[in-house]
Amino acid sequence: MRPKTISKINILILVLCVSAISLILFFTPTNKPPYFNVEFENENHTTQKIGDSYHVNFSTIVVYKYKQAYYYQSKEYPPPDELPVRVRIFVSPWINENECCDLTSRKLVCAENITLHYREPYHFSCEFNLSGDHRKYEIEEKVEWYHYFESAGKYARWDWDTFGIGYYNIILNITPEIKQTPVPQPPIPQVSLPELQGREGAYASKLAFNDPDVQKFIDYNFEIYKVVSAGNNTSIVYFLTQKTRPPWVRGITLAVPVDLKNMEVKKKGIKFYLNFAPLTKKQKEEAVRIAMSNETVRDMVGRNYSINVSVDYWQDIEECNFHAYPAVKIGLANATLIVFVDLEEGKIVKMFKREILTQR
Repeated sequence: MRPKTISKINILILVLCVSAISLILFFTPTNKPPYFNVEFENENHTTQKIGDSYHVNFSTIVVYKYKQAYYYQSKEYPPPDELPVRVRIFVSPWINENECCDLTSRKLVCAENITLHYREPYHFSCEFNLSGDHRKYEIEEKVEWYHYFESAGKYARWDWDTFGIGYYNIILNITPEIKQTPVPQPPIPQVSLPELQGREGAYASKLAFNDPDVQKFIDYNFEIYKVVSAGNNTSIVYFLTQKTRPPWVRGITLAVPVDLKNMEVKKKGIKFYLNFAPLTKKQKEEAVRIAMSNETVRDMVGRNYSINVSVDYWQDIEECNFHAYPAVKIGLANATLIVFVDLEEGKIVKMFKREILTQR
């Protein structure tokens, strides 16, 4: 019985020893070399908005930490204590908030030759501009050593060798532009006709309000300025609308004639009163340039003429609509040539000649 007991004790001791050795090996860290010889630390940046772009002042600390690393390790040809390198900074915009990066737009923004000293920090900084087209950018920091690859045998050569790479993200503080809706400014028409009140006035207002063409302009946000009698069982309802038509129309007022006898709106009689935006000097000059560059206009104008430029409109009676554009009004001997131009497209959209009646 005794030998069996001793054998069990020996087996138990052996198992414990193997377990202890396994635990020691498991928790003992492997002595793997670092990935790069040079590391980037304490990256930082400041930005200043200038126009539509952002001026960036970027800084980092470059440290030549290791002579042997995964990217470069050679006991026979170790790198020197004083390491002449180039530092290059690349910028790539993020595709979106969660996906990096658009490498097709990768751009070199900084490049500088410096000398690193072993285990000594080097304070590096550079300045560049970023477009406000993107909110997030990735900065790639790269250190390269130009040396002779002696260990490459027959392929030995002078070339750049990567000694360090770092990444850093810049998020621009872009505040979304809030476009303010201009406050409608419907013009107040001068009306001298007598007001129509009571049941007839209310009935005329209801007929005008329910007309589909009128509804396009008033919706449910409007003010009835006046209801007047124009005679012959006709009334006119004036609507101060809350509509605008940027960039040229700041306010719209409708004059809607109503036939009380036939209980209908006289569509061809609907009139628009419009409040126009003013033109700048530059816009006026551009409108004249577009108009006078047209050969037909030049042939019609001749040599003696006057020019006035302002926003104006023509009315589409069939569609119960209007079209407003900058208008170049060219005064001729017995007529006015009106040329409507689209400044954004740089073209003429309509022109017509208004004859001036003269008394004999």
